[in-house]
Amino acid sequence: MSESIISHSGFFSISDSLGDFSKPNHGFFGWDTRFISDLKLKINGQRPIPLNARNITPWRLTLWIKAGNSIFLRKKSIEEDGSLVESIFYPSFNMKSVDLILLFNVGFESIFEVRGARPLARRIEFLKRGNSGIYRYVGIDGLTRILEVKVSEGNFEKNMVKTCLKPGDELSVRFSPRISSIPEYAKIPARHSALIQAAKTDNSIINYVIYKSIIDMNMLTYHTVYGPIFLAGIPNFACVFGRDSILSALYTLPYYPEYALGTLKLLSKLQGKELNKDREEEPGKIPHEVRVDELSLAGKTVFSQYYGTVDATPLYVMLAGEYLRWTGDFKGLKDIAYNLRKAVEWILEKIDKRGYVTYTSKPGGLANQGWKDSAEGVPYEDGTPVKNPVALVEVQGYAYAALKGASELADLIGMDENHLRARARSLLERLNKDFWIEELKFYALALDGDYKPSKALASNQGHLLYADAALRKVELVNILFDNRLYSGWGIRTLSSEEAAYNPFSYHNGSVWPHDNAFIALGLGRQGFTEETAKLAMDLFEAGYLLEGFPELFSGLPRLDSSPCPVPIANKPQAWSAASTYAFISAFTALNIENGVVSASPVLPREVDYVKLRVKVYGNEGFLEFRRKGESIIVQASGDIKFELC
Repeated sequence: MSESIISHSGFFSISDSLGDFSKPNHGFFGWDTRFISDLKLKINGQRPIPLNARNITPWRLTLWIKAGNSIFLRKKSIEEDGSLVESIFYPSFNMKSVDLILLFNVGFESIFEVRGARPLARRIEFLKRGNSGIYRYVGIDGLTRILEVKVSEGNFEKNMVKTCLKPGDELSVRFSPRISSIPEYAKIPARHSALIQAAKTDNSIINYVIYKSIIDMNMLTYHTVYGPIFLAGIPNFACVFGRDSILSALYTLPYYPEYALGTLKLLSKLQGKELNKDREEEPGKIPHEVRVDELSLAGKTVFSQYYGTVDATPLYVMLAGEYLRWTGDFKGLKDIAYNLRKAVEWILEKIDKRGYVTYTSKPGGLANQGWKDSAEGVPYEDGTPVKNPVALVEVQGYAYAALKGASELADLIGMDENHLRARARSLLERLNKDFWIEELKFYALALDGDYKPSKALASNQGHLLYADAALRKVELVNILFDNRLYSGWGIRTLSSEEAAYNPFSYHNGSVWPHDNAFIALGLGRQGFTEETAKLAMDLFEAGYLLEGFPELFSGLPRLDSSPCPVPIANKPQAWSAASTYAFISAFTALNIENGVVSASPVLPREVDYVKLRVKVYGNEGFLEFRRKGESIIVQASGDIKFELC
């Protein structure tokens, strides 16, 4: 059975085509906790038959179902306070009453238990009050988690609602979760709101992917006291993720700048303040992920506030610089100036120790700490894992871009501009000397603890283009579109000729939309316009056939087939959905300098018209791109300044 998801500000429900929770990953979730599982509806003792299921909004689902000769409308919604509301309406006109039973299980499970960790033995208290009930559990983390259930009619017993519905009747069941201590940054209740679509084209394939991506971005919007941010993905990563939230905000910055500011402010609050080896926390370091489930808060995992990421900190500084370029919001950055300085100091300290920004894996933490963070994601050419400490090629590019950008913020953060420029320049020179493999004509995936390069051909080097950190641009672009890396649907994470290649793996040969989006932005920024258009259109065609961008898909060659899904991929995934806007920004070569928007578009040959809504310095404007013969005509309107490059 197909799955249906509804979500609002961190609370979500995953159900089958009937609206039931019938699979191990199904349920009603919030605060990294599954409150309800095994939800089953029976009518006259039988399981109904699904007729149709549709998301009306990201937080509301309607399902038409059939039992016997009667039709029922089942509705599911996540309310503004995070409650799940289930309702079954009986509109039949045959005047026959039906017996209805709704069964469910209340478990208060950690998301890690849902993902396969050993389950805890829990003692859950239950108190019934008429047609409502309270489930209460005090966890090993000391917090109390509560689920209140309110039933509109019928008989309510523990884990079961029974009623007799007559035509015209409707049963409503409200499941309201609470926790004794919520994160201080959470905003509850959070208003239902949806993003306004900021792009449209004359190409139905691209428009469909935009439509699906907007739904996913809405589902993963998390409302905080600092503004909206993107959670990483559903179901496994519905929490604050440093890298994922930053890149999602970066990809959508020209269109939805409020996400960048919310992300910067929230991550500033969560920034590392002390040395903690278990959490891998260091002063100035931006966190990898932040969880509030029972196992994490009780110290059974390291993820309550985990800092095992090497790239979130330079990406945080990069996002701040880009945010200022697009918004001119000096005041917004002034509020986090101290945090930006601490992040830059963290980068410099890492470089001082080994010449590069490196990581060393710790027991209980992630083995790899770049975006390819699976245990096998950073191999040598023989397929074995690269030895610690590891210097990833793309991370050095991020660090260069961060230091260069920080030099432009020197007065704000109280640092020496010339010193930062010199450090950036020095890193750029070393990177292009030590990582470049002359005999292979590409950049090494990583340097190990002995400064030995991994000669595995991988996509990571493509990120140097956006960071403006590659001095061998032409050779780099050539290798990215070599058949060893290019599948026809996009750039693989790892060459098809590498020992570790597996097109269905997480990071060793699959295709990630967000990885390709970062590369596409770099291609557009560096003037490789034809390549940008090709990459973007190939990904859009894959996204269309996959019904929106998943976290990843198979790296099998294109041939005459559709792209093959990878079962472990999450969907929705924020940086995949946000990649839609990155691809459009890339092939229009959208840029800004001193408050003036510019573009140097080369549209994919399948596209003749694009319209964008952008936000610049607090103003809103529109850009229209039209193909006229061999030229692209651009028209700007609204309160923005524009020039064509």
